Amino acid sequence: MKTRHTPLPTEGEQAGTLRRVASNLYRMEPYGTYYAVNKKDGKQFRQSLKTKDRKLAERRLREVMEKVERLKAGTGRLTFGEIAKQFIGSELAARDLKRQSRADCLVRIASLQRTWRGLSLTPVRDIKTKDCEQWFAGRKQQIHAQRLNNELGILKQILAFAEREGFIMSNPATPIRRVKIVAVEPTIPTRDQFTLLVATLRKMGNHDAADFVELLGYSGTRRNEGASLTWGDIDFDRGTFRVTGGAEGTKNRQTRRVPLFPNLRRFLLNLRQQRGDTIQTDARIMRIQQCRDGIHLACKLAGLPPFDHHAMRHFFASNAIEQNIDFRVIAGWLGHKDGGLLVAKVYGHLCVQHSDAMARRMTFSATAGTPANVVPIENASS
Repeated sequence: MKTRHTPLPTEGEQAGTLRRVASNLYRMEPYGTYYAVNKKDGKQFRQSLKTKDRKLAERRLREVMEKVERLKAGTGRLTFGEIAKQFIGSELAARDLKRQSRADCLVRIASLQRTWRGLSLTPVRDIKTKDCEQWFAGRKQQIHAQRLNNELGILKQILAFAEREGFIMSNPATPIRRVKIVAVEPTIPTRDQFTLLVATLRKMGNHDAADFVELLGYSGTRRNEGASLTWGDIDFDRGTFRVTGGAEGTKNRQTRRVPLFPNLRRFLLNLRQQRGDTIQTDARIMRIQQCRDGIHLACKLAGLPPFDHHAMRHFFASNAIEQNIDFRVIAGWLGHKDGGLLVAKVYGHLCVQHSDAMARRMTFSATAGTPANVVPIENASS
């Protein structure tokens, strides 16, 4: 059998020579690393087997050959943009996603193709790990870590889809790791700040936004949960209200029933009285679905930090912690299923204050107020 020699520069090594040792199996000389080399659909596939052991190389070669055989004929020039469309139409469509979650995925795909120049028109088989790393490094300088991780996640999903469908042998984005998210303490309104925010919104004439802020601050609901509450969800007689999330559902897709807190009850009764007795049970309590711009403007006018909808949920939770309410109970009100772990994590600084306050109650002492007939230990021998 005639031996073939193929020059090849390798990652981490100087240029060497590939020497054929068996069908589709080559060894890099003088380093000894084995490679799989095959050709299909007019394209050569060359992959390091990452071993110098012949038997292990042969086993890994079989795995590589199986992957090559699974590659679909005639799809070698399919672009990333074409694969992304297939991913959206099949993989993404088959998932049980909320409308907003699906919309978020589409935004990430669009952002990925916009920020990676030429990606849409690049044949998916030509995308290498170094290309993914180069995009990732550049994007890291432009956006927040969480958003970066989200875009990386959708890139990996699309390429994993391409691998499963036989368009590529392996996912080139797999080696890239997500960046670490540095936890930041949430900016929580104080009671004075909350009161000032509501008053400023009403002074601006934006009563719908003021009502929305009060509802979120008194109920602890998420924005979409508060916006979807109807009068039929409020049970004044039993003192509870039901959180369904409306058509979108709650974050965990489960309905929860929460106590009708005194301040929430007063707010809703006043609101119902202001609007008259013609309210229908299926009518939404809030007349708007969000008030982000109104909150931001009011914060600017009042000299407050830039709060948002979610800050009102933090406000609710912080008030509950200050009232010494058990974390598990708070978690149930907020719709968490972790028994209070997330509450303790997010509000760790408040938990420390709460712990310090509780610690000051630990005043019991065995030596305080010792009865007169008890002899102190140091004098017992005498």
